[in-house]
Amino acid sequence: MEFSSSTTKPIKICFLGYGKLYELAKEITTELSSEEVTYLLYDCDMDTQDRCIQDALEQGCEVFIAGPGNAAYFRSKHNLPLLEIPIRIVEYAVAVKKALTDGHKKIAVAHYNYTPPIDVETLSKLMSCEITEIKFENVPDLYHLMQASDCDAFVGAAATFHAAETLGKAGYLVYSRPSSLRNVCLQAAELARNIAQTRRNRAITNAIMQNSALAIIVTDMDGKIDFFNRVAQNYSGLSSVQ
Repeated sequence: MEFSSSTTKPIKICFLGYGKLYELAKEITTELSSEEVTYLLYDCDMDTQDRCIQDALEQGCEVFIAGPGNAAYFRSKHNLPLLEIPIRIVEYAVAVKKALTDGHKKIAVAHYNYTPPIDVETLSKLMSCEITEIKFENVPDLYHLMQASDCDAFVGAAATFHAAETLGKAGYLVYSRPSSLRNVCLQAAELARNIAQTRRNRAITNAIMQNSALAIIVTDMDGKIDFFNRVAQNYSGLSSVQ
């Protein structure tokens, strides 16, 4: 009974980005990828995410990374390990300041309806200007709300930035620090390593217990049998499925 580290599968991590975030992630993950860790990037939004996740799972991904919009949609449908790229109020402030410096007067911050709320009141006081909040359900809804708005600049994540570009409006991306993306990628790799190590430890423990000369029965807190090795089966005359 031997377990060799050379048989360990490479770690695969799925990055669900969109537009500009996808481009930023491509630069960072290219630098971080190695023989041990591979990052699979998908340029997707909430409308195309399901297909991307299915493909990532088929490719062997176990840990996922996403921005706020994709992360909120992901959690509504999946119970898989996910790291969300954090956006702090200071990053909104930096983007709003750029918009003000460029001469814009009416500024809106946009975010997916199910992402953590933005403290617009605090942000307005911090930047000494009135800021409009736009909440959207999906990408088509975002386009509609931006077209109907009288704001001349829009601050937000990748979907907002891309929509502004498409509509010919000024867009400002809130991911002002590549280091935050890099840190999340490194955290995802560490989480994937821990998951792989836990699985490996479980396999080793199971092999040891199965091949033990002693009868071993493991139960949960309610007395339900979780494990029933071969010797215990031979002594009792029962099978593991029984």
